[in-house]
Amino acid sequence: MGQDAKPSSRADIDKLVAHMADGEVLETFARAYLRRVPTDYFETHSLEEVSAHIRSVFEFAAARNVDEVAVRVFTPEPDAHGYELPATVVEVAAPDMAFLVDSVTNEIEANGFKVSRVLHPVIGTKRGSDGVITAVVPARTAQLRESVQHYELTSSIGVDEILGLQAGLERVLQDVRRAVGDFESMQGAIYRMIQVARAGVGRYGKEEVGEAINFLEWLLDDNFVFLGYREYQITDNDGEREVSVSPGSGLGVLRADEDSAFAKAVPLSELRTSLRERYESGDLLVITKTNSTSRVHRRAKMDYIGVRHVAPDGSVIGEARLIGLFTTKAYMAPADSIPVLQRKLQQIIESEDLIEGGHFYKEVVQLFNGFPLDELFASSTEAIGESIVELVHLQENQQIRLFVRRDLLQRNVSLLVVMPRDRFNATLRKTLQALFLERLGGKSVDYRLALGETDTARLHFNVWIAGGEVPDISIQALEAEVIAAAQTWEERLGEQLVARHGRELGRALIEEWAGRFPNYYRTSTPLHIAVGDIAMLDELSRTAPGNPVVGLQNEESGDIPLTRLGVYRAEGKLELSAIMPTLEALGLRVVEEVPTRLAGNLDVFIHDFGVLDTAGQQLNLEEVGERVAEAVAAVLTGKAESDSLNRLIISGGLDYTQARILRAYRTYWQRVSPRFTVAYVNDTFAAHPGLAADLVELFAVRFDPDRSGEDETALQARIHIALDQVASLDEDRILRGFLGLIMATQRTSAYRNGIERLSFKFRSAAVPAMPKPAPLYEIFVYASDIEGIHLRGGSVARGGIRWSTRKEDYRREVLGLMKAQMTKNAVIVPTGSKGGFVLRQPPPEGPDMASVRDGYITFIRGLLDVTDNLVDGQVVHPEGIRVHDGPDSYLVVAADKGTATFSDTANELAADYGYWLGDAFASGGSAGYDHKALGITARGAWESVKWHFRELGVDVMTTPFSVVGIGDMSGDVFGNGMLLSPTIELVAAFDHRHIFLDPHPDAAASFQERQRMFALPRSSWADYDESLISEGGGVFPRSAKAIKLSNEVRKALSVDATELTPDDLIRAILQAPVDLLWNGGIGTYVKASSESNERVGDRANDALRVDGSDLRCRVVGEGGNLGFTQLARVEYSEAGGKIYTDFIDNSAGVHCSDREVNLKILLGIAESRGDLTRVERDDLVEAVVEDVVEAILYDNFLQAQI
Repeated sequence: MGQDAKPSSRADIDKLVAHMADGEVLETFARAYLRRVPTDYFETHSLEEVSAHIRSVFEFAAARNVDEVAVRVFTPEPDAHGYELPATVVEVAAPDMAFLVDSVTNEIEANGFKVSRVLHPVIGTKRGSDGVITAVVPARTAQLRESVQHYELTSSIGVDEILGLQAGLERVLQDVRRAVGDFESMQGAIYRMIQVARAGVGRYGKEEVGEAINFLEWLLDDNFVFLGYREYQITDNDGEREVSVSPGSGLGVLRADEDSAFAKAVPLSELRTSLRERYESGDLLVITKTNSTSRVHRRAKMDYIGVRHVAPDGSVIGEARLIGLFTTKAYMAPADSIPVLQRKLQQIIESEDLIEGGHFYKEVVQLFNGFPLDELFASSTEAIGESIVELVHLQENQQIRLFVRRDLLQRNVSLLVVMPRDRFNATLRKTLQALFLERLGGKSVDYRLALGETDTARLHFNVWIAGGEVPDISIQALEAEVIAAAQTWEERLGEQLVARHGRELGRALIEEWAGRFPNYYRTSTPLHIAVGDIAMLDELSRTAPGNPVVGLQNEESGDIPLTRLGVYRAEGKLELSAIMPTLEALGLRVVEEVPTRLAGNLDVFIHDFGVLDTAGQQLNLEEVGERVAEAVAAVLTGKAESDSLNRLIISGGLDYTQARILRAYRTYWQRVSPRFTVAYVNDTFAAHPGLAADLVELFAVRFDPDRSGEDETALQARIHIALDQVASLDEDRILRGFLGLIMATQRTSAYRNGIERLSFKFRSAAVPAMPKPAPLYEIFVYASDIEGIHLRGGSVARGGIRWSTRKEDYRREVLGLMKAQMTKNAVIVPTGSKGGFVLRQPPPEGPDMASVRDGYITFIRGLLDVTDNLVDGQVVHPEGIRVHDGPDSYLVVAADKGTATFSDTANELAADYGYWLGDAFASGGSAGYDHKALGITARGAWESVKWHFRELGVDVMTTPFSVVGIGDMSGDVFGNGMLLSPTIELVAAFDHRHIFLDPHPDAAASFQERQRMFALPRSSWADYDESLISEGGGVFPRSAKAIKLSNEVRKALSVDATELTPDDLIRAILQAPVDLLWNGGIGTYVKASSESNERVGDRANDALRVDGSDLRCRVVGEGGNLGFTQLARVEYSEAGGKIYTDFIDNSAGVHCSDREVNLKILLGIAESRGDLTRVERDDLVEAVVEDVVEAILYDNFLQAQI
């Protein structure tokens, strides 16, 4: 609400007066007080509140003495004031006089408060002899006019703030009374100043005296607000000149002599040099600004007009001083119309020999009139002339210049900045204000902008000095700072780019990138950071598509200077979840993120992170910057992993490839002995970064070919000394464990050029915490897409490579298979081996054969990376490999779960490596024996099945018998096995997708359907013709919540439940009362009742597993590996079941591979001599296949009888 609101209606006031009914004086006061109250006042206040307000303010105004000024500051409360407001109120009652309202308002705002409503009527009154108001009369004709003022603040304030505001208002009102009361006397003092000026004619000359008199008379023409006057005298006291106030000369705000610093005489020798010179010399008329701010009328530095008092002998003996404020009229007058200034302009014109009406003359007059009046008064004619002439030239040259003038009394500095008009903006003005305040030690600054009709902008600044002494600064340096501040962002950026990259490249970079940054980036980003960003963007433009660039820079200022880590991409914005964990894993504290999208055809984006280290400090970029940038880029491109082990990149001095070595060891050790969590291992290294660095150094000394001559003794000793200082037993075990892993490593591919996967060959028995019995050797392959293990029981060993889905305990799976393989291989090879890998990053929709094949290729390459070759019968170590074991050139692999079709792929890899075994490296390829086509594994296991049933008096080839099975018809062992007898009655089976139920199967019809399915390229139980399934049966997905059981199924499985979950139904199938349980699948489904699921180590099948004592089948055929634990076999056998072991039942497949490999090795000798061609060799291998199969099956037949 303000004074411009619509006044109250007469009806509102009449209604209020009628409500008050408190007598004529109060009623007429109310009408006068409310005459200009806005209409909304009555809408937001009740009649009772308004009445109470009027009574309160009337009592306050009536209580003051007629000549006094009363002021009160309070927050209205009902008990004390009769009404309530949510804000503090200021009220003033005083004789009507000038400057009251604006002076009070200025003081309120100077204290930091805001006014929401003002009422300030002037009321005519009559008072009795006792001072009591007896009548309220029209103010216009009243002899006694009183100003009644009511200010409502925007909020309530505290007691201390109320007291402070009241004291300030009392000082202001005192100054107002003095200034108004002495107004006529101060006008008269002008004539005293004229008299003093005339006395100076002997020292200054008639022209200067006349100019001073004209100016003083000009002041009387409403050009000056008179606020104070005082005279000062300079006297001689025992030969020393002193300055003091002329007693009784003070008027207005200078009325009180005792307030002056010169109330008592002060020797001139004690004054600052500048002040002493000010009193003793200089022009007759002094026009400048005071150091203090006016409390009357408007808040501004007061104008100071002094006339030197000159003795007849020409010496200065004092000063007549007038202070006040030039009026708006004065400021609006053309400068060349004002006395004193007229003379200055004329002197400039004469000095420059300007011709009236000429171009240069007009320019000078225009610029002169455009200067701030205060500046023209305060500056010498010479300084003004130099500035104006320079300005004329600047208008033509569009340059930036700074002009500086110091006040004679060292109280302020005037600065004029001239620049092309298009360079000026409010932000630049604020920047220059701050610059001048800082450089000059100012306490405040005033400014004025002059645009005029030219293409230049003139900014006039007046900086008020805090300490009374202007600092000695370089004007040239200050001007350079002004020029820098006024430059465009592109100009400043261009200068720095040229300085950093040279003229040609710097200009090219500014042309390419500067225009693409958004405004917020330009205003908020320090230039040196922008220069670094552009360098990174230039690198990005030369980087392969899809690869980000990472750069680090340190801020040079700020409350907490940050390290700026920038991620630069040409493919748009990254999700923060893709980058934040990476930074935090490095041990960085991410304080902020500032994203910037650049304009242009490509979606170039900068993710700018403000980071600190763990101690809250900037990073030492010389030490760690490159390593951190490389690590972040490597993580973003998938070349490196991100976890808290990466803290060592900053704290331990490692790069991301070195951290990866520790990560690979950590992962391997987790597979061997998962005693400590990953997080605990990482924290241990973070707590001992020096040891981590030494362990990596030991690894390099042992395995880097370029360091083969270095002695590691001293380094090992240092590591052991450091280990002895580790206080925590667990941390000691972890760190010593890693030392042991390094020492157990025989070979590594870490220093082979051009490969990103890592391979480590271990002597297994030397690996810390290795469970017994241990393999002889194992190779661990660690890559971004896979990790895998290859275990060997001896130097000459063979076994398959499988794709495992047991991500965390696949080594345990492979170890069990290797032990079985060692037994199987005893027939033909000294010992066995087994390998397996897991996909670390399978496709989002789940693994497919393409991703499995890619993983297989990585794994096989990892094995070959550290395997010796035979060239002309000589062992050749792989390039880039340091060898700490003996010759080791025998590596043979075979197909297995998930890799049945990859033998040719493996052999192609062997050929790529020039590996001596050629296509004998992986059996079962296109020139080898196809195990599924031969059905060799199932046929070998069937020999065991036949023998078991023969002992039971059953011929499975002619007598129908019931079967439940693990697998489906697409599988080698299950599919081939279920086609080995036409009398099979397959009651139930399951794989990872479906459950098949056929409670009363037709042996002949089901046999034919299984043959059809087996012939399909790929199939599942869902492809089974359900019309051939007996009543009550069907094919059910394992994803179903529950499966209802028909009476036929319940009877066939011998269960009472009418509905089972898929997992429970599978358990029922495993425990079904049938003749044969045929295992042609993958997983461990039967344990002993004394074993826990955890001991079995096959988590995926924990929910399906049953005990051996619960089986009701008569015979078990183990076509698959690890279907039973060994104790489960014992428990089942002791209960009367017929079972051997997997390594007996399914050894035919291994046997077939061994014979194929040995054939190829043997025939390879003939081929290398030229006795056979490759085609002839292949024909010969194929020609003996039946002989090979016959020999294998005969061995299985014999095994079954042992």
